[in-house]
Amino acid sequence: MNGTTQPDFKEFIKLHDDQLRASGIPGHFWRRLHEKLLHEIYDANTSVMMQQIEYTNDDGDDNEIGSEELTVNRDWDILVCSDQLLVSDSNNIFLVDHAWTFDVQSMKECLLQLPSLLERMASLMNINTLNQLNEDIASNICKNVWKYCRYYKLSTQENMSLLSQVPELQQIMWYVLDEVGSRIQHSDEPTARMVPFYYVPRNLCYSVFWPIKDLQKNDSITIDYVEHVKNPELRSYYLLPWESEDFSNEPIEHTYIFTDEYFTASETS
Repeated sequence: MNGTTQPDFKEFIKLHDDQLRASGIPGHFWRRLHEKLLHEIYDANTSVMMQQIEYTNDDGDDNEIGSEELTVNRDWDILVCSDQLLVSDSNNIFLVDHAWTFDVQSMKECLLQLPSLLERMASLMNINTLNQLNEDIASNICKNVWKYCRYYKLSTQENMSLLSQVPELQQIMWYVLDEVGSRIQHSDEPTARMVPFYYVPRNLCYSVFWPIKDLQKNDSITIDYVEHVKNPELRSYYLLPWESEDFSNEPIEHTYIFTDEYFTASETS
């Protein structure tokens, strides 16, 4: 790397060192992450691809197999499309765009004001729009968005002790990842990690993901949606939006205490 870009990297480290370390991004990725953020390089498509999975029922006329009526659900898998995706390769950290950043109170209004956003979110969430009114589509998106959204917190306050005492000083930013990010599936044995990353020069938050084990072509990219929940008794509760469970036979009383650890682990200040 020539001398003209070296100061930029030093400034990047100066601005983001605490965030890089808190997010657990391995050091050998930092320089390439700087370059990708600086030039807005979205190159995940060179290493991973989306595969759609359709689930169909077994009823009906054989002549109708494969028809739209028999497709009862769709899902996605993100697969490695390059020969290898190695942890040691410094290029293997990828930017993910935030397709929609929203305020909870006005999210439906936002969808109705932006038809292209409404269409994109409905497609991303596999929501049927055929013969549906925009009002109903927006309501359905708002109902399902909690399976797709994440959040981070922003604050100009540098006193961390004060922030913990006065949470109102932090602004909660809800967001939905782009099509690639949203379709990375959960696994209890993940092959990658993904974290939000606030890029100070643009005052803009991205997400980034990277492999945590060496992968081969057609291996799945997966992340742990609740990686900060270490108690195995609690994980099924946190995973409930994505993995259905029946807790009706469990006692109402419990001895454990829910903490804010999971919700604050990926905060960006």
